[in-house]
Amino acid sequence: MLQITFEKTLDSHGIVFRDAIVLPDDHGLTQDEIEAIKDQRFQAWADAVLNPPEPEESPHPLLPPPAEPPPEPSEPPQLPPLEA
Repeated sequence: MLQITFEKTLDSHGIVFRDAIVLPDDHGLTQDEIEAIKDQRFQAWADAVLNPPEPEESPHPLLPPPAEPPPEPSEPPQLPPLEA
């Protein structure tokens, strides 16, 4: 296995992207193809950083709705009188 680590900086914000491409030893890719993979990954990351998705209007479909807190009691509970 071959691991190619790389980093690129989003110049407009000074944020660094670090990633690694793991390939089999006999991958057969040219240096230009590997550079294209690096650029594609960086661009996808930069797009997500610069244009984050809008928050969803509805709650997450896989999570249950948040529980409501129990109502406040109107009067404190009364304890029975002590027997002497």
